[in-house]
Amino acid sequence: MRTPVVLLGASGHAKVIAEIREETREYEIAGCTCPDSEEPDLLGYPILGGDDVLPDVLLHGIRHAFGAVGENGLRLRLLQ
Repeated sequence: MRTPVVLLGASGHAKVIAEIREETREYEIAGCTCPDSEEPDLLGYPILGGDDVLPDVLLHGIRHAFGAVGENGLRLRLLQ
């Protein structure tokens, strides 16, 4: 069974990360977070909402997240 993970971000960089994750098959992408997305999904993975959904994601047993925001400074702040 692959480890479930949530992508933090849902734009261009997140698409690249999702494609890499699909190739490696190490993780199962449960969805993405993006506070201002008007799209329902990213490459078929649901956009779960903003980062405020992360406590609920944790309650559902998903313990891993991947910073998939392209801007380095913002990615660092999200991961901290």
